[in-house]
Amino acid sequence: MTDQRAAEDPVSPRSLSRPSRSVKILAGLVAVEGLALAVTGVFQTVAAFVDEHAMPVAAIMIMSLLYIAYGVWLLGAARGLLRGSLWPRALILLSQIFLVVISVQLAGEWGWGLAPWPILYGALVALLLFSNPVQRHLLRANDLPARDAG
Repeated sequence: MTDQRAAEDPVSPRSLSRPSRSVKILAGLVAVEGLALAVTGVFQTVAAFVDEHAMPVAAIMIMSLLYIAYGVWLLGAARGLLRGSLWPRALILLSQIFLVVISVQLAGEWGWGLAPWPILYGALVALLLFSNPVQRHLLRANDLPARDAG
């Protein structure tokens, strides 16, 4: 009975914590990043047994497992973000910082024609992470008071 009343009440905490479009876009971007890492880890594992490499197979397998684990962790962060959990914020921000730093480092190899795309992606995710709709969603979902801009 309480769940039915909470679903009908437009001011209930459950209805207030519904993710906005910004939250869904951010979660989608983080999920794509996590999926890309996990798929890269799987392909790298397969390639370790098919192609010849300068690195030992054990080192490639450890690196692949790290990619897969980090990708799954990012997928969990995207899900947690939709649910209003606060823990994904640090992981998402740290991932974007890594992405930007690595992109700048690889700019010499890739050329500056490709390097801006991951940098812009990381900046977009970081901006969305700190946007008002995302912050309101997280604060409401955790019954925290809204912060004044003044």
